[in-house]
Amino acid sequence: SVATLILTINNATTSSTTQTACNSYTWNGSTYTTSGTYTFTTPNSVGCDSVATLILTINNATTSSTTQTACNSYTWNGSTFTTSGTYTFTTPNSVGCDSIATLILTINNATSSNTSQTACGSYTWNGTTYTTTGQYYFVSTNASGCTNTDTLNLTINTKLAIPNPIINPGTITIPATGIAFSCSTVSGATSYQWNYSGVGCTIATGQGTESITADFSSTATLGFIQVVAVSTIGCNSDTLNFPIILPVTFNNFTLSKVNKTALVKWSTATEINSKNFEVQRSIDGRSFVTISTVAAKGAASEYSFVDEKPFAGVNYYRLKQVDNDGKFAISAIKTIKFDTDVKFVINIYPNPASEILNVKVSNADAKQIRIFNSLGKTVYTTNVVSTNNQILVSKLTTGAYFVEITMIDGSKQVEQFIKN
Repeated sequence: SVATLILTINNATTSSTTQTACNSYTWNGSTYTTSGTYTFTTPNSVGCDSVATLILTINNATTSSTTQTACNSYTWNGSTFTTSGTYTFTTPNSVGCDSIATLILTINNATSSNTSQTACGSYTWNGTTYTTTGQYYFVSTNASGCTNTDTLNLTINTKLAIPNPIINPGTITIPATGIAFSCSTVSGATSYQWNYSGVGCTIATGQGTESITADFSSTATLGFIQVVAVSTIGCNSDTLNFPIILPVTFNNFTLSKVNKTALVKWSTATEINSKNFEVQRSIDGRSFVTISTVAAKGAASEYSFVDEKPFAGVNYYRLKQVDNDGKFAISAIKTIKFDTDVKFVINIYPNPASEILNVKVSNADAKQIRIFNSLGKTVYTTNVVSTNNQILVSKLTTGAYFVEITMIDGSKQVEQFIKN
């Protein structure tokens, strides 16, 4: 028995592919996201297996995120952004895949303001006082942390000078009519506004001019005749006050010598709301010092005071009547002269003085030099070392002062000087 085999042997086939991809790779209908070796089998042309092998490397894209807050603009990877938003920037990473950087950006804006102001003499803005016209800036930080710039457009107008008194009657017995007041002419003023700070007074004539008359009723209260120089641009002057004595009506105010003392006497016809009287003295008629305070009696009364130590030479006296609410009025000035029996002479110079005051005494028996201010407070004392003495006064405040020389026997002489 003869068997015959006619045999055809077909072979399976194989193939191999190597791939590198980013994130994923699709092969023969399947998507792969991880590296590995994968096979796919199909029949080949002769009906045997065809085995395909995929050697796969999966690399991943990378990401980063940055959050930023900036004022006005922000530059990132070569681009400048001026509005808030989310922005991306893609570049290849080290394995050739995408590197995606994300910027979460908030843009805050600088702020500004512009203000125009017109002021008289000076204007204070954000803690700084300006006295000239100009444009000024104040830079600060706003609520979002950015720059805030305030601009001030400032116009400074010159304030009118305060008028000077020319006619001031001082003491007035009420009722009274047609009492005249006047002030100096102020350059640039277009009118003058007068009024009375108390009650019971009427500006009778001259309102708007430098000179007026005023009428006072029998019930007028203590106050001031006041005048302001008026400007068309609103830069009026400060107020000039004419002190008026009204609550107390003086019948008499006299001075007389009693040996080496000065007797000050006064009487009142009426007293309305009066608290006290201050007896004030001066050696020049300008700078007065209170030397005694006398309580008011509240009704028509007589008063007196003895000045035990008047100055040698002319003494000026006046009365300051103080009301219960702190208002006050000043009387007319009276003078009295005392001859000096002091056997030495003081020579002070320069007067006024600003740095050094020279005090020259003619008698070698001078013992002490004392300087006191207009309130009687001692500001300097020294022993006399020679007939020529130099005193440093530069640290004294501006005002009137008195130099008192005391002799070995206790006698004294006083001279006034002005510190400027």
